[in-house]
Amino acid sequence: MKKSIHRKRYQAIMEQLRKARKSKKMSQVALSQQLGYHQTYVSKYERSERRIDVLELIEICDALGVSVDEIVR
Repeated sequence: MKKSIHRKRYQAIMEQLRKARKSKKMSQVALSQQLGYHQTYVSKYERSERRIDVLELIEICDALGVSVDEIVR
């Protein structure tokens, strides 16, 4: 079985997070500062080098002003 970061559905969710960030005209640095992390945190999950858990997904969505439902559908 593939690791979750390599599954198509996970990749699609990461793409939606990236699109949401860009649509808000927010840089990775700005988002990471809002989340309280280093810029590499955002970079790594957007490139699917790092897996995020459901609580992180909720925090990221809150910071972006989007619902989790918008991202995962």
